[in-house]
Amino acid sequence: MTNNTRTYTRLTAAAALLGMSSTPLIHPQVDVSGISAGGAAVSDSDIAENAFVPNFYYSRRISDDLTAGLGIYSPFGLATSYSKSFASLVGTETSEITTVSINPSLAFRLNEKWTVGAGFSVMYVDGKLTALNTATDGVPGAVGGKLFALEGDDWAYGWNIGVLFEVTENTRIGLQYRSSFDVSIEGSAKGDLIDAATRTPNNSVDTTLDIELPDVAELSVFHQINDAWAVHADITWTGWSKFKALSPNTGTPADVPLATTENWEDAFPASRTAPCASLTPTASGSASVPPSSSTSAITSISATPISLQTKPMSPSKPPAATKASSVAQPKATSISSASASAAPSSRTS
Repeated sequence: MTNNTRTYTRLTAAAALLGMSSTPLIHPQVDVSGISAGGAAVSDSDIAENAFVPNFYYSRRISDDLTAGLGIYSPFGLATSYSKSFASLVGTETSEITTVSINPSLAFRLNEKWTVGAGFSVMYVDGKLTALNTATDGVPGAVGGKLFALEGDDWAYGWNIGVLFEVTENTRIGLQYRSSFDVSIEGSAKGDLIDAATRTPNNSVDTTLDIELPDVAELSVFHQINDAWAVHADITWTGWSKFKALSPNTGTPADVPLATTENWEDAFPASRTAPCASLTPTASGSASVPPSSSTSAITSISATPISLQTKPMSPSKPPAATKASSVAQPKATSISSASASAAPSSRTS
């Protein structure tokens, strides 16, 4: 509900919604293959982890035309884990990003046709990246040992706006925009790479990782067929082109070999339709949860792998004076959790 502030004014009195996403269990299937820095063909399977995605929404009518709402949900997520045998050849071991967003919102009904809404989001982000030593990274340490490990968290802030146009009593068109989030994960990093860069064994250094999570725009259409059934279609644009690089800042010479170019592209999937059951016509309404779902009770997790690959560092020279050479990135097949559509009232528990 809160994720689509434009639909609040269609709800009567107070309404609460507790759910476990559109599908209680997110079960992605992701396999990767490619060529390692040493020239060997490498592959790994089932690298994305399963997850439960809870969410909570509450709305309350303040007056005939003004409604307030609150949503607590996870707009973005990532959990990939490579086998030790694969990580020992290419470096990347685990990538985890967990987000929880708190989104209070207001919606105001201008007239019988138009409703506008706006909200403010506070998002907590927790991240973890690890990599293992390989035979070609040039860092002292046993192959398969801990090359680099980063853990940290941050709070980020954003906003969202939306507008709803009611074509008829049963047909509505909605448009919403959700801002991007500037995240600066702060924590500590350690591992053989940090030890080599600082020439201090078992060292741990303060580290930041700056990431801009994407903005989202969505156009959706909702039509109530009868008291029991409705259909919904939407098209969503997600600004992933903002994700240019993954560059941990340790304040040491390790920053150069750690920097990884990403250069993701914007996501602009085709529209889709799905039937949805509603308990009552007055309680139904389209709503959106970024990055890909279209109902108030749905959130999604991206299982797209993020590669953390280090460029070789020669142990025979001071780290600041070494030359970094390119490392072949494995080709990754990415998958985002599939989302279904349902009217808000059908997701209550």
